[in-house]
Amino acid sequence: MAGANRPEELAAWQLAWELKQRVYAFTRTGDVARDRDFCTDIRRAARSAPHNTCEGFYRFSPADFAQFLSFARGSLGEVRDQLLHALDEKFLNDAEFAELLLLVNRAIGANTKLQAYLRTAPGYFARPRRKKPGSPTGREP
Repeated sequence: MAGANRPEELAAWQLAWELKQRVYAFTRTGDVARDRDFCTDIRRAARSAPHNTCEGFYRFSPADFAQFLSFARGSLGEVRDQLLHALDEKFLNDAEFAELLLLVNRAIGANTKLQAYLRTAPGYFARPRRKKPGSPTGREP
């Protein structure tokens, strides 16, 4: 993360983007393309991961960025589960599945490492506290 000027420079974003491209490619062909519900679900999840990484990058604090990475990681987990469904439905052969599973696992790993890095960043715990209604100070303890 140190020195990254754009989210596209982050391995977490790059792997999520590659996964999105690969998901879109495999859902355009064969029997899988006829299963519109499946295609919509896996594409939405695959698209969400790089988008949330990007949105988090442009947030104000490391804690906000980490929260959006958490959303991205959840989407990557959903893609992983959808790939298992694709294998079960024979939308992917064993080799295609193994390749995509490796990619999604690498994306999850890069995301997790970036989240861990952000937790060590100065200001991670300096997030402003929210006002608590009815509190004499207007702040949570």
